[in-house]
Amino acid sequence: MIVPAWRSLLAYLLYEAVHEWQQAVGMADSAVHTSVFGGSSPATISLKKVKNIRWIRYASAIALRLAKMSDLCPIKIAKNITELLNDVSKFIEGSTRVLPDLPYRSSPITLINLLRPDITIEVLGQGYLQFTITDAGMARWLQWFIDWPMALPTNPVPDGGEWLPQTQAAAGVFSSTLKPPFTGFYAYARCCSLLRLAHSEGILKPGVPDEACLTRLGERSEGGSPGRWPAPWGIQQPHPLPWLTTNAALQFQNIADQALLHQLVEAVDAIASLAPFYPPAQTVKPMQALSNAFAIFYAAYPIGGGGHQPQALEQTQARLGLVSITAQVLQIMFERGWGVLPPGEL
Repeated sequence: MIVPAWRSLLAYLLYEAVHEWQQAVGMADSAVHTSVFGGSSPATISLKKVKNIRWIRYASAIALRLAKMSDLCPIKIAKNITELLNDVSKFIEGSTRVLPDLPYRSSPITLINLLRPDITIEVLGQGYLQFTITDAGMARWLQWFIDWPMALPTNPVPDGGEWLPQTQAAAGVFSSTLKPPFTGFYAYARCCSLLRLAHSEGILKPGVPDEACLTRLGERSEGGSPGRWPAPWGIQQPHPLPWLTTNAALQFQNIADQALLHQLVEAVDAIASLAPFYPPAQTVKPMQALSNAFAIFYAAYPIGGGGHQPQALEQTQARLGLVSITAQVLQIMFERGWGVLPPGEL
């Protein structure tokens, strides 16, 4: 499946644009291409997330590297690349940009082309490229996780979790003595608890997958039973979630909400950069960071109460969407880092 990590998606976009620029200026030689990127794939492109609480931004110094190899002005190179990136003929626009209808196994470049109109690009001093994700783009990205969850759904597992079957590739990972942090277990269980409460109060309608979704996730074999459904973090209604206000801004206007959103972006970036099963030591830090951000998010502005005014309800539903995605990402970390399914309640 696609891990819709912003860093990876932007790297695909930039990789294609730079390759096109190299062909235009006669630098398309494969050896030159490899030396520019430090490798032969988009994963080798350097993109750093910019510290900015309001916006999701990434910056790249690729134009400076190209300037050293071509004796051209880095700012001019950056502007040329930006023009290529802004070629609207490559965008997938209009009604076809409905992310839930995107085939599950579509390529990353297909997904980034869908999201491309929601990304602004500017050239900074010295030739740095800066990518900013608009609020509309973040809303599409967040809804992707609701409609196409990264994690496999599971009922609450008693006694601290269930170990998944070991594979030959992952046997060394599961034998590690490094245990998952309790903060991760607590955050996951709290997320599931909040969503169950929201379901019981009618704030959200729990997700019930259709046959296509069951088949996609491998949860139903031919003539078999549904498997481990329903997911404690699943959401069916409202669809899509009201991520945006009437002014087309994200519902998350307080610092705690924005900090959790940023931490989710960074956690998904971390997952995308690692192998399908990776050492627990590489999972502890992003899991703790995400769990801590969730704890601050929930303590600062507890979900619940606030009445039933439409605006308050929509903001609550959007914040519960963040809770659902947090649970998914934590579950993926537990499954890939330790081979364990976290319990839905403690």
